[in-house]
Amino acid sequence: VENTSLRSIGKGAFYNGTIEYLYFNDPFEKWIDIKFEGTYASPLQHYYNNEECPKSKFFIKIALGEYEEVTEIFIPKDVAFIGDYQFCGFDYVTNIVFEDINSIYGIGEGAFERSGIESIVIPPNVKKIDYYTFQNCKNLKKIVIPSTVTKIEMCAFMFCSNLTSVIIGENVTSIGTYAFKNCDNLKTVYNLSSLEFTIGSEEYGYVAYYADNVYTKLS
Repeated sequence: VENTSLRSIGKGAFYNGTIEYLYFNDPFEKWIDIKFEGTYASPLQHYYNNEECPKSKFFIKIALGEYEEVTEIFIPKDVAFIGDYQFCGFDYVTNIVFEDINSIYGIGEGAFERSGIESIVIPPNVKKIDYYTFQNCKNLKKIVIPSTVTKIEMCAFMFCSNLTSVIIGENVTSIGTYAFKNCDNLKTVYNLSSLEFTIGSEEYGYVAYYADNVYTKLS
């Protein structure tokens, strides 16, 4: 996209279209005031002013149409942010492959909600797990929250009914309401953070509510 006079992309602008990739050319500052409306045209809205994200690497992937035969999604190395609800409902996708996992600086709200992913490595530069990011991923079995993450937002892993274990990274200071609610098989929690989890407690987003074992880092 090269038209720097563009200042608005309306709701559903690419709905039912055939666009697969949409790139914003440098300099990024020329795009900072663009207004996006609605799910189909707003995967970057939360990261416009994130100074920690390389401004030359913003990327939108418009995934529209029928892709039932696709089971693996390849994220190119020039991608810095996976947009809001980008792969929501992709229940046939079981695997995410990053060409360069260090290039990812953010994963948006609901990005993988109701997808079929069985496992995923949270990129090491991600600082929070956003709202609903992995909600209702019923094939997800294990998750490792890296040390860079400080916050797990509300309902981030809610209804991940086959999630059996989670490692909470050492710098997590906040876990939102219902983050792990209805994760009935979440029996093992490894807590590397300074938070104090109690088996059977609804605190910290139900992270230890269903647990049989909570392992805490030795001080």
